[in-house]
Amino acid sequence: MNSKFIWPSIKKDVQLWTRTCIPCQKAKINRHTKTKLGEFEVPSGRFCVVHIDLIGPLPPSRGNIYCLTCIDRFSNWMEAIPLDNISADTVERAFYSNWIARFGTPHKLITDRGTQFRSETLQTLSKICGIKLQHTTVGWPLL
Repeated sequence: MNSKFIWPSIKKDVQLWTRTCIPCQKAKINRHTKTKLGEFEVPSGRFCVVHIDLIGPLPPSRGNIYCLTCIDRFSNWMEAIPLDNISADTVERAFYSNWIARFGTPHKLITDRGTQFRSETLQTLSKICGIKLQHTTVGWPLL
């Protein structure tokens, strides 16, 4: 603004004008808030708490275009399981045969709110295996 207009008290006048402007005050940000990242308790041991999520679609590789990622909260051990589709049954079978069969049943399974993770299939698996299923509070908006 100073490049096109100038007068002796421009800074003071602009400051006064913005302080009395109602739309300016409504749009004003007094303090930038910083949201904490999700806080998770420290697990008691390896493979007790596992986070799972889906990634993809990816470029095809041997007919697979998705991956189920499983991460142990304690050791940060990660597995990427290739999938040809992301139906609830496929995700549940992949998690069971690739994670539970190898590392045992986790006490807690943390997922986002994707439809595969809220499905009756995963709910049933968690009840049968005694897994506490926890969904993150923030998920993608459902369209």
